[in-house]
Formats: sequence, C-alpha cells, structure tokens
Amino acid sequence: GVDPTPVASIVPGANFDEMIMVKDIPLQSLCEHHLLPFSGKAHVAYIPNKDGRITGLSKIARVVDILSKRPQVQERLTEQISRVVMESVDAKGVGVMIEARHLCVEMRGVKKSGALTVTSAIRGIFYNRSVREEFLDLLNRHRLRDRDHHRHRSRVRSRRQSARSWGRGAASTTARVSPSWAGKYSRTVVPTPSSLATSIVP
Repeated sequence: GVDPTPVASIVPGANFDEMIMVKDIPLQSLCEHHLLPFSGKAHVAYIPNKDGRITGLSKIARVVDILSKRPQVQERLTEQISRVVMESVDAKGVGVMIEARHLCVEMRGVKKSGALTVTSAIRGIFYNRSVREEFLDLLNRHRLRDRDHHRHRSRVRSRRQSARSWGRGAASTTARVSPSWAGKYSRTVVPTPSSLATSIVP
C-alpha cells in the first residue's frame, strides 16, 4: 500500500506548541478477518515539538484515509495512525481514538446491531496524566455539546407536536358544537334608532 508518512508534510513558521486535535474524521475500512466493512470516526490529537513543527489539518485526515483503505483490524489501524503522525512531525506526543461499528458483529455471529468498538493509542507525552486528561476533556466537551444540542432539538420538536395536537383538538371541539345548541344560548341585539338616540342624549 501507499506509505502515508510523506503525506503529513510540515507547515513551516507556525510556531505553535499546544495540543492540536482533529475530531470526527469519517473512516471506512474492511475487516481482514471476515472481509466485511466497518465504519466510524477517528479523533487525532498531537502536541508539536519545541520548534513548533505542525502539519496541515487535511493531512491528518488523509493519513486516516490512506491507512483505512486496506484490509485492517481496528486495533492495528489505531496504532498505525498514531505512529505515522508521531514520526511525520516529530511530535512530543500523539493521542488517537477510533469509534466504529463492524458489520462482522452486526450481521453475523452474535448479530448485535449498534455495538460500538472504541480503541485508543497514545505516544510520547500523552502518557502524562494531565495531557491525557486534556485529550479526553476535549473529546467529552464535544460530546456534551452534541448531547445538549440533541436535547434542545427534541424539546422543540415535542413542543411543536403538542401545539399541533392542541390545535387539532380545539378544531374538532368547535366542529362538534351544533347550530341548534349555539342558537339556543346566543342572542343577537340589533340597535334601533330610538335606542341610539337615548344612548346619545344625556
């Protein structure tokens, strides 16, 4: 296959040495054991070296794409991504997480639809607890934002459905009122000229 290491070319003059993360990179690959596809998302983070050496953000996504376009197992794919990014930019450390669904789990054997496989690989400074916690915090912050957004959309959808249901109920209640019933309890008052004159003159 294609060697992905040269793909992650260096961007000169960035002078940045904090954590960089590219999240939710879509990936599709083929399980080499059962020749069935698996798909999901990759999250890749790294901390540049002291000289601030970084690579283009699209290059990280391309590394994921190249490595996944061959028969794979998710565990090895996770390790390969972390190794390539580490070696390409000579990073202080790299953290990679992949979340994927495997058709070999959902279509055959136990047939557990919706099962999610999560793998991670860390290198260098990511073995430091505080750095690892920052990595996980960025991932969880993203998930909490998505969860809150989903809950807000669910509440808005529920209110709209309730409003539509109330409107239909009110309309059906009005339709059930017969003209004879309405006429029995209603009265129309037509003013006469004399009554108008009496109401005008003090």
